[in-house]
Amino acid sequence: MAILEDEEQKVSLHEEDVGYKETNKDSLWYLDNGASNHMTRVREHFKELNEKVSGKVRFGDGSYIEIKGKGSILIECDDEKQRIISHVYYILDLKSNLLSLGQFIKNGCKVVMKDDELRLYDMDNKIFIKVTRQRNRLYKQI
Repeated sequence: MAILEDEEQKVSLHEEDVGYKETNKDSLWYLDNGASNHMTRVREHFKELNEKVSGKVRFGDGSYIEIKGKGSILIECDDEKQRIISHVYYILDLKSNLLSLGQFIKNGCKVVMKDDELRLYDMDNKIFIKVTRQRNRLYKQI
């Protein structure tokens, strides 16, 4: 977990190229295999949000940011369906929206990375996210 109450965990975030000229940055999500939790700074993404949840996230560089809540979001997937993603942290100081591959795996999803493509399968073994790796080795879901 990335909540720092009893124990500390490192969260890796690759933010050297987080701008995107053709899309609203708030709607852009990075699929991150180093992040321990799904996270966003955009309040409007939440379908429900418990702002009583708090804590801190520590990044790979040793810096910390505050968790301001935890809830569920609705995202548009490649199968043209909207899906609810639960256990998403609300973090005001976050620069980019993150979807944690580890959290998806923990919840029964399957991640396949082959060549330049990442595919995320749901518990029914159906693809719901498919993205091509960018030149900077990041996976962006728009």
